[in-house]
Amino acid sequence: AIKKSQGGGEPMKKEIKELEKVLEIYTIAAHREKAAYEFYKDVAEKVSTEEEKKILLGLAEFEMQHLKLMQSHYEKTLQKIQELQQKR
Repeated sequence: AIKKSQGGGEPMKKEIKELEKVLEIYTIAAHREKAAYEFYKDVAEKVSTEEEKKILLGLAEFEMQHLKLMQSHYEKTLQKIQELQQKR
């Protein structure tokens, strides 16, 4: 019988492809979080009361936290892909 290399072969290629799809999802999510952040910031500048402004800026901050989370997940996933590629 022919042994496969310890590098992982096809299963590793499949895992890398799946992780690359996850990167795409994180990229889309990050763009949407950034757009939502900018939306709330812009609207906060246009409202008439401090209470409304405070609420909208709070929502903007939530979106910024989500954006940072997506970026963190993206970086971790990218690192995992690079580690798998080095094993090939």
